[in-house]
Amino acid sequence: MQQQMLEIQEELKSKEVSSSVGGGAVSVKVNGQKELVEVKLSDEIIKEAATDKEMLEDLILTAVKNAMAEAEELAEKEMAKVTGGINIPELILKRNSRDLISLELFFLRGDYGRKIKI
Repeated sequence: MQQQMLEIQEELKSKEVSSSVGGGAVSVKVNGQKELVEVKLSDEIIKEAATDKEMLEDLILTAVKNAMAEAEELAEKEMAKVTGGINIPELILKRNSRDLISLELFFLRGDYGRKIKI
């Protein structure tokens, strides 16, 4: 199962989701690992930003948040194929000092957390 999860994580790098706000004035793309890979601004919105900078900032923030949420959904959907739909709270792939990959699951409960390595 761990190998399958690693493969899915690798595949998620090449899958992209996008979000567009302001009638297409601001568009962003995020990959399945929630890395922002592209931001596009229309010429019109750049001109408007000269007098209303906060509006542009809000549009960019909204587009990024929407794309990140979609990327999260995509990752959960892909991982569910391996986990059989079991909802794992948070999956973190981490490289250790020997450059080996360990999979750590964090289960949060109340104000404290418990870490289990597999």
